[in-house]
Amino acid sequence: MNLEPFVQDAQARIKRLAKAFAGCDTLENTMAEVTVQNLTGAASSAARAAIATLFAKAFKSFNAIRILAAFGYGEDVLIITRALLNLSFVAGYICAKNGNSEERASSWMANGYLAQRRFFERDLELPLPEHLVSGVDWEMVERYAPDQKRKAKDTQGELWPKTVEALAKGAGMEEL
Repeated sequence: MNLEPFVQDAQARIKRLAKAFAGCDTLENTMAEVTVQNLTGAASSAARAAIATLFAKAFKSFNAIRILAAFGYGEDVLIITRALLNLSFVAGYICAKNGNSEERASSWMANGYLAQRRFFERDLELPLPEHLVSGVDWEMVERYAPDQKRKAKDTQGELWPKTVEALAKGAGMEEL
């Protein structure tokens, strides 16, 4: 398959949309600087670990958007952009001043671990990989998982919102 027409089309699109792609370059450089400045070792709290994880995901998604946009895949860009918007709501909710960031981050991480466990045990019918067996505090997961009954609550009366709208509101981003 000859990819040359696709590459030429992408190069023409980048040239035509030079200002937008220059803005992407600036944002990517800023994200890289933030990453380098914060390479001080493992996160010291659940909130820092969650935000670092979300930042890494955002950085990866941002690069995917640039590539897809260059090749003219606007519909796919919209899908990833929607995922980035949701990621922003999650980060904003974890960091919101009106709640307990540590508990919210623990809840978000616990839900991710439970989803991985369900995927391996139920969907793949495989045992958990060693990094999930020994590297995860499963008591913490059971305590903070959003779909588990628990006593811990934040100032809003629940640890994790049930809808995207409630998540955005809790993050102070309901206008988006």
